[in-house]
Formats: sequence, structure tokens, C-alpha cells
Amino acid sequence: MRIFLFFFLLVVGCGGVNKDRKEFNKRNLASSASTAIMNSKSKEAVDKISTKKLVLEIEKNTTYLNSIFFRSQVSLENESSKSQFNVSIKIKDNEKILLSGSLIIPLFKALLTKESISFYEKISKTYFERDYDYLSSRLKNKLSFQNIQNILVGRPIIKLNDLRLKQGSDKNNYMLYTDIKRGDVRIEYFFNPTNFKLLSQYIINKGNRLEITYNNYSLVEDQLFPKDIKVILKTKKSNTKIDISLKTVEFGSKLSFPFRIPEGYKPIE
Repeated sequence: MRIFLFFFLLVVGCGGVNKDRKEFNKRNLASSASTAIMNSKSKEAVDKISTKKLVLEIEKNTTYLNSIFFRSQVSLENESSKSQFNVSIKIKDNEKILLSGSLIIPLFKALLTKESISFYEKISKTYFERDYDYLSSRLKNKLSFQNIQNILVGRPIIKLNDLRLKQGSDKNNYMLYTDIKRGDVRIEYFFNPTNFKLLSQYIINKGNRLEITYNNYSLVEDQLFPKDIKVILKTKKSNTKIDISLKTVEFGSKLSFPFRIPEGYKPIE
């Protein structure tokens, strides 16, 4: 399968800003003195609070942004192959996402807006343009721009206020879960009990399981961003892993999103 399409479908396949900056601020996530590392498990038992209060605390500590730019290294592995490439990610909050993949030479470019997804691959000279209704029908799950953005910035894939949530039992972290479609789909969220950042989220859908784990967060200009994102998709037929390691981050309001499908490229049916 073509590399961007595979990367994209894996991330979303099971898924059923607010501070103006005058200039960009840049930090290296690996070496910043302000790095704040969060372990996936806390050492002490969490305080008991109501589900309503927990959701309010999570929302209060959610990372909000006007625009952000990540440089990352992506590793993709399944039973038959393993590959690694670089991906730059530009996000204009709630508007658009631009992905650019490379491995010495450019590989692909993709633009995601609230209405549609467009991408092209340079080696095969092919392109793809579809709306979310088409992709949702192909994936047999509801898909939106917001789902994809939330995964990349460490937010719940589906907004907490859009779900009927219950608080689950976990000794070291806060857990929220919901069952929808008469139990066919289960969503679980785990949060750090100190700063209420998302540690992991799981979607189980008729034997398929999507796991997204945020192992570390880094503090950049008073905002916490995920440093390492691990995605595992388990189906009845295969297992696939994606590791996204963020190297640098810039944020502000001056990002550009240049995208144009080159002439002569053929559509992917």
C-alpha cells in the first residue's frame, strides 16, 4: 500500500487556539532544559474525584494552540516490512494540517482540511483527493479532521463532552471509558493524575484494537506537547506499529501551507 495512505489509514482506521503569538518560538525537544518527562504510570494512588470534576480538570489542562510545526521521525512496522522516514507536520488549529514526508528525497505531501484530504506521492506520481464521507464509508467508521488533529497533539480522539463517560478503575492513573453502538465499540482514556495530560487512548471495535500511547511530554513555552507517540493497530489478520518521535516544535501564527498537486500525476482509485 502506498506509504502515506498506509500511515493515514493506520492512525485513523479504528476511530469511529487560542493564544496569539507575535513571533515563532522554537525549542529542541531532545535537549531543552525545560523538558518535562511523564512516565506512563504514576507511582502513587490517585485521589478520588467525580467524573464531572475530572472532565473539567482535563479540559482546563488541554493544550490549545493557534498553529504549530513539528519535525518528526516515523517508524512503521508490520509482519512483512519495516520502514523509517521523516515527516514534518504543520497544524493550524481546527483548520488544516500539512504533512510532508521524506527519506533523503521527498516522498509525499498531504493537506487535510475540515472538508477533505488531498495527497500525492512523488515516486509513483499519483494523487488522491476525497472528502471524509468517502473515507468514512471505506473505513466503516466515522472520520473527521478533528479526530486526526487530536491524535497528533495529544488530545482525546473524540471530545470528552461528546461522549457519555464513566470513570473506570485504575490504581495509578485516571481512567474514563464509554461503550457505544450497544457495546460494539469501546473507548478508553488514561490521564496523568498530576497534570491531567493524556497518557493513552484505546478504541476496540469488533475485534480490532487501536492503541495510542504518549510516553513523554515536553514543556515548551508553558505548553505540554507529546514527544513520543506510539500507535499500534491490532486486527484479526495483522498487527502494525507506528512510532512518531518529535524532534523540534515551533508555534505561532505565521505558518504557510503550500500545496499543489503536480501536473501529470495520476489519480489513485
